[in-house]
Amino acid sequence: MNIRPFRIDISDAALADLRARLTQTRWPAPLPGEGWDRGVPVDWLREVASYWTTGYDWRAHEARLNEFPQFQTEIDGVDLHFLHVPSSVSDATPLLLTHGWPNSFVEFATLIEHLSDFHVVVPSLPGFGFSSAPGAGLGRRPRSPRMGRTDASPGLPRLRRPRRRPRRLRGPRSRTGRSGTGRLHHRWPGDSHGSRLA
Repeated sequence: MNIRPFRIDISDAALADLRARLTQTRWPAPLPGEGWDRGVPVDWLREVASYWTTGYDWRAHEARLNEFPQFQTEIDGVDLHFLHVPSSVSDATPLLLTHGWPNSFVEFATLIEHLSDFHVVVPSLPGFGFSSAPGAGLGRRPRSPRMGRTDASPGLPRLRRPRRRPRRLRGPRSRTGRSGTGRLHHRWPGDSHGSRLA
């Protein structure tokens, strides 16, 4: 299993392009009495776009995320991005955290520091964040509309034991990640310690 160090490094050109496209957005006129009954209100969305254009400090957030050890590895033809934050306790239990939709590994950034008793592994599910989108899918199944929710489970155990076999896995899971994480208990009951449905 070839594991490559990974670091977030979005180019200045990509950030400038994003700001330009947000600035040049042609906004529709809001409907009378629109509110949230007919979707996202235009005025609210314009505020969000304005924040992303002038208020959001990408470089500060990028530096914060790069404080975590990050890696990529290829599993069944998919480049999978993941965080691996080892515990100072050598025989700590590995803890697999799977994000939901439309979230990403970032949702666990403030939680990881409180999990120092575990070897924490946080993958970006296929097609999310810095993981590539699947072609034929992970494992044996062809790609399906539910890819990333059902087909990721065959590859997840390999993330937590790239160099040696750790102790049994614990796996809290999100509503989207629950399918893949839940299947770990059925496929590898001897390796999985338990999971929590969020």
